[in-house]
Amino acid sequence: MTAPASAPALRIFAGTTEGRLLCEWASGAGIPARAYAATEYGGELLGELPGIEVHAGRLDEADMERELSGARIVVDATHPFATLASGNIRAASLAVGARCLRLTRPVEALPKGVVSVASIACAARFLSENPGRALLTTGSKELAPYTRVADFAERFFVRVLPLPGAITKGFRRRTSSACRGPSPASSTRRCFGRWAPSGL
Repeated sequence: MTAPASAPALRIFAGTTEGRLLCEWASGAGIPARAYAATEYGGELLGELPGIEVHAGRLDEADMERELSGARIVVDATHPFATLASGNIRAASLAVGARCLRLTRPVEALPKGVVSVASIACAARFLSENPGRALLTTGSKELAPYTRVADFAERFFVRVLPLPGAITKGFRRRTSSACRGPSPASSTRRCFGRWAPSGL
């Protein structure tokens, strides 16, 4: 099954604020597009924009290739750590002959004392080598590396989207918070006040 011939030439994987802003811009400019969000909540955040079709739900590799049939330009605006999704988007774009562009967040200077790591695995390794509590604000699918850190259930506090089964993998409900994003700074301050982590 292929996408309908009337499907827009522009496809946007809009899993971030930047992706939603691009959808708003395309709608305002009169450029039709189909936007993809991995969850129903993500689809709700995209709202009803004129000229923007929204597909909510995860796509496997085969589904993605079918969905991108007829696309000319594909924009990957997924989360920076959504490496599996980005790889699938690139592969499906290549398979259908569409140009794939990566929309990234602007790089900002990090405040003094912030430690930057290359991946979630590196973050887990860093935390295993350094004591203290940490607030994890990653996706629930990315929690597994942190469970290999000694005393993870006592040391780490988790904030994830309120999806069925999101708080799992050995984390306790009392050290977990399910809240809808995008999370304002006040929400993060409340988490720090509640759990007193030494890092984020």
